[in-house]
Amino acid sequence: MQTTASDNPLFSFINPSDLASSAEDVSSQAGILTPLTERSLLSAQGPDTERFLQGQFTCNVARLESNTSRPGACCNHKGRMLASFRLIHSGDRYLLSLPLQQGQALQSHLQKYGVFFKSEMSLLSDSFGALGVAGDSAAAALEAMGIALPIEENHTTESEHGILVRLPGSLPRFELWVPADRLEQSWNTLNQSLKPVEPGHWELLNIQSGLAEVSTETREAYIPQHFNLPSVGGVSFKKGCYTGQEIVARMQNLGKLKSRLFRLQLENDSAPAINEALVNADQKSIGEIVARAWNPANNSWELLAVIREDAADSKNVFTKDAVPLSVLQLPYAIDQKTDLQRD
Repeated sequence: MQTTASDNPLFSFINPSDLASSAEDVSSQAGILTPLTERSLLSAQGPDTERFLQGQFTCNVARLESNTSRPGACCNHKGRMLASFRLIHSGDRYLLSLPLQQGQALQSHLQKYGVFFKSEMSLLSDSFGALGVAGDSAAAALEAMGIALPIEENHTTESEHGILVRLPGSLPRFELWVPADRLEQSWNTLNQSLKPVEPGHWELLNIQSGLAEVSTETREAYIPQHFNLPSVGGVSFKKGCYTGQEIVARMQNLGKLKSRLFRLQLENDSAPAINEALVNADQKSIGEIVARAWNPANNSWELLAVIREDAADSKNVFTKDAVPLSVLQLPYAIDQKTDLQRD
């Protein structure tokens, strides 16, 4: 169930009825603004932080330059993802943007190991709120506030207005972390030139970008390759040891993983469930749904699902009720050899 603006005290100034619902056909290219009420911000800071996180995360923390970000994951010893996130290098600290329900769980997990390092972790979700800004007019709206724009995808800028992260995707898209005392003012300013919409629109953009995140339902169910993390820069195979590294590297080198993330379309009014099984024409299980969002432009559900490659390649994908699904194109390439060279 999605959190509404009224459920998050930081966004109490927003009237939910003023947000275009995810059932309405809104042109995201024209420019949209949404309260990211379901995101948390986790901070790690201290002289040992880089070394500590390097031994826990799939991405190469040591190679993450200041004012940049990259996706990553934290795994258990079996290589299964406990959480996925966007890691931001902000001055002398690292920030993790991740789903709200996963922030506390990841902090508790990391603190068990952090006692051996000079590194402090804290949740900033009460002091920062996130706004999603996307579309052709997004950049102009942000610049009008006096915010310097990140030149490239995955880069960030910082100012008194907050931390701005440029996200990958087919259209300009930004995540803006705003100090709580400036949040209402920032919303009202951006609201003058952008269309305010429910967070469901943002989830649709995530799906169309081929970006899945670990949720409560999928925690410890998948390894990073299942979510295509190596192909979007979220796994380094050169950085050395981290928790779960041996299994993740072995799977990549042997190439034995038969399932991965695919983008699908379901022309059905009924909402599919996270973890709902998908089958082939013979009713044999081929995988599960990990993300969903309604696309009002074509009256269908868009999904991200971890399914068998042979089923996707042969377009042999169905719901348990025998409703066929279409396989849609991802905005990035999957190349195992290229991914092995990423650092």
